[in-house]
Amino acid sequence: MYTCKQQAFNAWLENSLQVVLCAKDGVEALNMAAQSVVAYYPGTKIWFFQQFGKRLSYITGAGQESFCESEQIGLSGNYGVFLQNFPNVDDAEKDILISFLKITAALRLSSE
Repeated sequence: MYTCKQQAFNAWLENSLQVVLCAKDGVEALNMAAQSVVAYYPGTKIWFFQQFGKRLSYITGAGQESFCESEQIGLSGNYGVFLQNFPNVDDAEKDILISFLKITAALRLSSE
């Protein structure tokens, strides 16, 4: 049985997937994903990067700087994301969120 919070999260996730799949290119898809995440999780920050050796090149992101520790997560190939200020998100929801970001990167950046 789903709780109201789970139903809201599932509805947000479904809507977010539809939005990123309609984006015109990979960068727009990542930007839309970032905007959607920070709208659902106020007070957070998310930004995507591409790694070139040891150098990380910013692609796009959204949210407010909070000077909290960031979590770096690899997505697809040499792409990744930093999540900042997500300590209050439960582990199961965070795993699904990371999977959403990985799917977005794999589908939208694979051809670029």
